[in-house]
Amino acid sequence: MQGLPLNIPKETEEFIRRNLYLLESQERIQISAMAQGELPLAKEHFACVLARSVAASIFLRLDREVPADQTQMKVRCHAIHIALLNGVAAIENLIDRCLYPQAATLLRQQVEGLCNLYALRTAIFKVRRPPRTAILKRMKLMKAYVHLTELSHLTHPDFLYEIQGVNGERMTSPFNESLSKFLLGLHAISLHWLGAEIAWLRPFASDRYQSEEEEGYSAIVMGILIDVGFVSGSPTTA
Repeated sequence: MQGLPLNIPKETEEFIRRNLYLLESQERIQISAMAQGELPLAKEHFACVLARSVAASIFLRLDREVPADQTQMKVRCHAIHIALLNGVAAIENLIDRCLYPQAATLLRQQVEGLCNLYALRTAIFKVRRPPRTAILKRMKLMKAYVHLTELSHLTHPDFLYEIQGVNGERMTSPFNESLSKFLLGLHAISLHWLGAEIAWLRPFASDRYQSEEEEGYSAIVMGILIDVGFVSGSPTTA
């Protein structure tokens, strides 16, 4: 699929680069490729980068201004925030390399991390217990989570056979557009929810969770996901 030039506005690029120290060098190349329309599924990748930048912007605010009431719950939430943000680059790298079961495994962890964050702030969290996934129904991500579980647990071998192959003596992982779109879309919407969870811990002001800038870019992320056909976390494959 030919990349689509995005014509990224200067102020948007500046917003992304303000949070760039959380990104690896490979991701800097990715941003440049998106701007030039050289990356397949450029819109989906851009939604991920922008959603991550919003989450990073909120996280950096939290990191600079540690709340005075640093309760055990908030410390635990902060630890999960860091773990999820640290895994972002690995998820996108695996999707770009067409290693879909491996990407699904980390993406499933990302979704389960959101469940744990919700459980912590609603006082239903249990240490060392499986995540409570009921909240995914309200987030309209349960169906996507089921497909992630099938892919990460390798319980659908017929589907695995379809998306993988052998070329001579080499194992291959060919590009699958619909599966890449699904995983990137779910990654972007998960990052969107992650930003909301971080903002709950450290709101921008007493009357709003995010800054006007962060809210604007969050709306752009959702607009992109609707535009590319990722509706309510529903996969287009499997």
